[in-house]
Amino acid sequence: MTLANKNPQIKKAVGVLKELSEDERLRMIEDLHEKARRDAYAREKYVQEEAREKGREEGREEGRVSKAYEIAHNLLAMNLSAQEISKATMLTIDEIEKLQQ
Repeated sequence: MTLANKNPQIKKAVGVLKELSEDERLRMIEDLHEKARRDAYAREKYVQEEAREKGREEGREEGRVSKAYEIAHNLLAMNLSAQEISKATMLTIDEIEKLQQ
């Protein structure tokens, strides 16, 4: 027989201590769950932002290429050589020759 079983005040104190310990344990578990939720949310936001930035960069690149073709087309209309247009637009000679067809 333990001391807690012999003395009702000690038994009550042990019960309160167990309850407080359990509450603290539950709070810690909930804190860990909340941290995990926040971490997951932050990872998701990071992935979304990276995807958006990749899309923006792809769009900018497509715009640069489109503009280069537009400029090359205008320079062809001005009768510049494929070599000159290549230097001005960074397009290859083959790409420019395809525009001439």
